[in-house]
Amino acid sequence: MAKRMTEKQLANLEKRNVYNSETALKANQKSIESKRKYRPLREIAKEKLDEETWNEILASMIEKARRGDPKAFELLRDTIGEKPSDKLELAGAQDLKVNIQIRD
Repeated sequence: MAKRMTEKQLANLEKRNVYNSETALKANQKSIESKRKYRPLREIAKEKLDEETWNEILASMIEKARRGDPKAFELLRDTIGEKPSDKLELAGAQDLKVNIQIRD
C-alpha cells in the first residue's frame, strides 16, 4: 500500500514547484534580453560591408581557389550549393540495408 504524504510534505512540494517555475521564468527573460543585446554576425556584416567589398572578397577567394588552396575551393563549392552530403551505409544482421544521409 502506498504511503500518503503529510501536510508538511505537500506544502514543501508546492513551495519547490513555485520556486522552480519562478526561476525558470526569470532565466527565460534573461535569455531573451541577452539575445536582443547581441546581434548575429551576419546582420553586422551586412550592415558594414557594401557590395563592392563583398565583390572584392569573392574575387580574392576565387583567386586563392585557382592557385590551389583547398579551403578556398571548399568554401566556394559550399557557397554555390554544391556541397556533397555525407552518406553512411549500414548493413543489418539479416541483410537489411539502412541509408542515412546527413545534410548541413
